[in-house]
Amino acid sequence: MEITAQVEEDLKRFGCKIDCVEKRVYVSLRDLDPDSLLKATILVRPAYTKWSKAPLFCLAFEISATRTLPRYSYYPFNLADASQVDFILGVASDGELHFTFLGAEIEVLREQTLRPWQTRLMKQMCEMGTSSIRGMEGYEFSTAVKEFEATFRLPQLFERVAQDEHIARVIDAAKAEAAGSPVERLALAQQMCHSFAEIIKARSASLTDEEIRLLYTLRAFLMLFVEFYREFGNYDDLAEFVANILCTRTQDEAVLKTAIEWCSQLDAGLRWLEQVIPAFEANRDGVRTGFLDSLGKTLGDVARGRELTLPMLLGIFTPLQPLLSSRPGRPTKDYSREFEWKFTMSWTEVAQKSLRENPDFREEFAGREFDSLDFEQREALKGRIREGVKSWARKNGRQMPSSSRDYLPD
Repeated sequence: MEITAQVEEDLKRFGCKIDCVEKRVYVSLRDLDPDSLLKATILVRPAYTKWSKAPLFCLAFEISATRTLPRYSYYPFNLADASQVDFILGVASDGELHFTFLGAEIEVLREQTLRPWQTRLMKQMCEMGTSSIRGMEGYEFSTAVKEFEATFRLPQLFERVAQDEHIARVIDAAKAEAAGSPVERLALAQQMCHSFAEIIKARSASLTDEEIRLLYTLRAFLMLFVEFYREFGNYDDLAEFVANILCTRTQDEAVLKTAIEWCSQLDAGLRWLEQVIPAFEANRDGVRTGFLDSLGKTLGDVARGRELTLPMLLGIFTPLQPLLSSRPGRPTKDYSREFEWKFTMSWTEVAQKSLRENPDFREEFAGREFDSLDFEQREALKGRIREGVKSWARKNGRQMPSSSRDYLPD
């Protein structure tokens, strides 16, 4: 593609330029060195918005040489232009995007394979947009772009818990490991999970666009609540702030009187939960607390940059094993030796010793030594042993070691 004045203007405004003839996305990254251009992570998100004058379909990109400082760009498509519509549908059909990163000294060619959900959304959004503009007298594309730029924040499209490729690897790993399990056990697991799915499907066959928007709205409300609470630092001042808004926006005092009655209903509901939850924990050996602790640790690790792996997901459910302890089948692993070792060792040392002496681990890792494992394998093994020891201690009424070695960096 020839870098004309118009191309430079688009690169400056949108951060990228799409050539529908070459079927290629050009991204301006002239401040990055060649090595960063080769290794940068690419994320793609389709976006469809309806404005007062016209709908707008965009492809947004997050290019990350480092997690700390990602680069955002987007390209708006004129859905009245047949060549641009063909480009969108062609990419959705091929499942692949071709990139050229424009560096200061070199141009780097990159390919990005799209996930099925991305191509599905691209087709749906493009069809909605083209259908919408057919009934319009005048499609004001430039106005829609200006409204988008004045309103939308691109980082919102990329907020996530785990990287796209990590989720894909976890799904593939789970399928591969399940294929090696006994057929009867796999069938029972499928029966249980599909039974739960049927209960949910009876109430909602699938997550509709409206329900997804509602979940995002709820998430935004909770985030806004936290931001205002952080500003005031206490509930009383926050309540005063909300009262100031309500008294100026609510004309009918009867509405406020009715709302006061909700407080007693809310209090009654919370009291019921306070009675049920401790009873559940007492009867289930602290399963809920252990599960939430494991979930919080895993989400925290992922948020700090660790790759989401199948062993990490399995570790979340380790505390739920006591719920299945009365069921026939394979007995829960005995972590009594690792429990005793933890009194004098760090978790890394416990994992090293367990790998040397545990036949199951030796077989799983083909007799390799701990130091020969890569970082993710070492961390996954430590995580499994740590959660297994904690679960064993809870089940057997033992107090976890509290030596300072618990806090050594391993």
